[in-house]
Amino acid sequence: MVAPCSLFLCHNCRRKKQPSRSSILSYRIKLRRSTAAQWTAANPVLFAGEAGFETDTGKFKIGDGTSVWSALYYFTTASSSTLNDLGDVTITSAVSQQGLVYNGSAWVNKATTFTHTQSSASASWTVTHNLGYRPGGVAIVDSGENVVSGDILHSNDNELVLNFSSAFAGKAYIS
Repeated sequence: MVAPCSLFLCHNCRRKKQPSRSSILSYRIKLRRSTAAQWTAANPVLFAGEAGFETDTGKFKIGDGTSVWSALYYFTTASSSTLNDLGDVTITSAVSQQGLVYNGSAWVNKATTFTHTQSSASASWTVTHNLGYRPGGVAIVDSGENVVSGDILHSNDNELVLNFSSAFAGKAYIS
């Protein structure tokens, strides 16, 4: 007779079994680690998915199996003090309501929302938002903060025209 196994599904008797405490294995994962200067001097190629940790800076990189250490980007948290550490990202005077936008060759910070204030009553508002794309989110309110609907016509990637059935003043929130 074969002794019952301690796996979740017993291969011999095909019954579900609870693993015993002694059958649960524990593993320790150790990362390759060196100082920044040692990594730079050696300039190794990390295996795909292999992590390399800099003991003096606390930064790490993940290998792709082909690129040398100096060609890999650091993994980092996205805080205002470390965004410049991200690869092919250009940060220029970041302000509130900006996001990272790919411009075709690099990631740059750019406004992602725009508020247009129409101070004089009009049935047609021309809004130059300069977002560089045709936004899908347009919310319009009159001067009393009541939501208003109208027709939206995108003139180009940086301008749109809002047409209404009657003239009024208010704001357009664009994203």
